[in-house]
Amino acid sequence: MNHPQPTDYVVYSAEGEYTLHFGSGDIILYGNKAEAEADCWVTTDEIAIPCTELPPNLLELLIHQINKPTNQNWHETKRTTTTNHR
Repeated sequence: MNHPQPTDYVVYSAEGEYTLHFGSGDIILYGNKAEAEADCWVTTDEIAIPCTELPPNLLELLIHQINKPTNQNWHETKRTTTTNHR
């Protein structure tokens, strides 16, 4: 089983408790902090954090995602909660 690496980053909002993710619901992983910070909205509390620092419920989703056979919906990005897709 593959696990998230502390060198991979996500865009996370502690206030809204969401991550930036693709339209498919898959959490977007960034190869470095600068790339993640570039996608943070200034008007929100979004921050770039190592993916290993996600709350347990989101970390579990990410582990499941990493171990899925394929990730093909890479082109559509939305800012919605992982528990309530709008």
